[in-house]
Amino acid sequence: MSNGLKRKKQIFWYNFANYTSYTIVVFSIAYLYQINIEIVGKIKYVESIAVALLPFLSLGLSQTFLNFFPILNGYNAKNLYGISVALVFLISIISLLIISLINIYLPINSFNYIVYGIIISSAMSFLELMKSVAITNNKTSKLVLFEKIAPKIFILVFFGKLSYENNSFLTYYSLMYFFVIVYLLAYLNKFSIPKFLFKTEYLFIYFKKSDLLKYMFYSILASSLSFLAFKLEGLVIPYFFSMKINGLFAIALFVSGFVTLPAGSVFALNAPLVSDLIKNDELKELNQKYNEVAKLIFYKSFVILTIIYCVLPRFFSYAYENNADYLNLIPVIKILSFGSLISVATGFNNEIIIYSKYYVYNYLFTFLLVIINLGMFYYFLNNTNLGLIGVAWATSISIILFNVIKLIFIKIKFKLNPFDSKYLILIILMSIVFIFAYFVPTTHFLILDMILKTGIIFGLNLLIVRFIKLIDRNKIV
Repeated sequence: MSNGLKRKKQIFWYNFANYTSYTIVVFSIAYLYQINIEIVGKIKYVESIAVALLPFLSLGLSQTFLNFFPILNGYNAKNLYGISVALVFLISIISLLIISLINIYLPINSFNYIVYGIIISSAMSFLELMKSVAITNNKTSKLVLFEKIAPKIFILVFFGKLSYENNSFLTYYSLMYFFVIVYLLAYLNKFSIPKFLFKTEYLFIYFKKSDLLKYMFYSILASSLSFLAFKLEGLVIPYFFSMKINGLFAIALFVSGFVTLPAGSVFALNAPLVSDLIKNDELKELNQKYNEVAKLIFYKSFVILTIIYCVLPRFFSYAYENNADYLNLIPVIKILSFGSLISVATGFNNEIIIYSKYYVYNYLFTFLLVIINLGMFYYFLNNTNLGLIGVAWATSISIILFNVIKLIFIKIKFKLNPFDSKYLILIILMSIVFIFAYFVPTTHFLILDMILKTGIIFGLNLLIVRFIKLIDRNKIV
């Protein structure tokens, strides 16, 4: 099987895992989360703690592995993999011991949540590292399938069956991650067995130890800044509002996340290619992929955004007629969805920068956005009565600014540009379809309205792409 066909197969399974996990959560939102939205807020809070701790537990090793893999032979790659696994395990144990000792002498109000956060963060660190190894071996399908679906299956099966009061739900939820890791580690061992050899002199034949440590440092810095810029709301909302409101915003984030679904697999599985093309200075081919990937992602993501704007409000008004909490999420979802569209429609900006010699600039841009994001959170939460809508605006503006800045930087430093005349035509034509679908008159029959509008959105956009031939898929994988 050629590398192109292998990559297409990986993208198919990556997408299958994403869409399946989202389908499960949609079912949960419709039938389960209304039972106890507060537990959703607790999960969001714990996962926010986990993401905040992730850079310090993972040490940026997953990104580092992908960055240096092209210049490592098979033996040294396995050695770096083994060292990374050992480091993550050691740091996780030390973190649990330190937080436990601190709590003995200086009791921490959120101690239990922090412990859950460390456990899940440790699991995420292993998963990210295993995902990097799987990508380099073109074996991401089963790993992504379990990583994406297992937590959702757990919620679906056990929601409502475990006690919320003593947080036993969070205990089992945290442990579930490690069952997934044990299985996936056994699966990956068939293709890449980690070497736990700590004599690293042969590891640094093709690059300096200082280069590795420097890249790890900036990866940690970037991940920490990214959390402050884009994920801070998971910790901020419980402080200003409640766990229930945190759960509602988590649902809004999830629904808006549909817009980014098409990008996940394409960006992740093209990362090694981007790294190779940059290191081999093949910028012309990189620009072609940059352009075509951006158009493909925009096309798919804009279709989803159009459905969210034109169909979702009608569905919510019917399904949650007597649930003001859910109905009030519509404007929040729309704002977040727009920000998500801009985030992915500019292509793999992040990958181009972090795999080049200019990777330090990515951290500078993120630091500037942290300042902006913190300022906007402070303004919206302290000086307005917008509530979650204010949080949504703060989040979306940060995402948009971050990607526009990276877009300009890539144009200046690499002379790369994801936009061309076909992209502009695509934007104009799809916007016309959006306006048409939005103003199509509704009837008194929900199913008929949903089928009609969805059919218009999919049908007209498909005609645009297929007959005008605005996207060349052969240049993408």
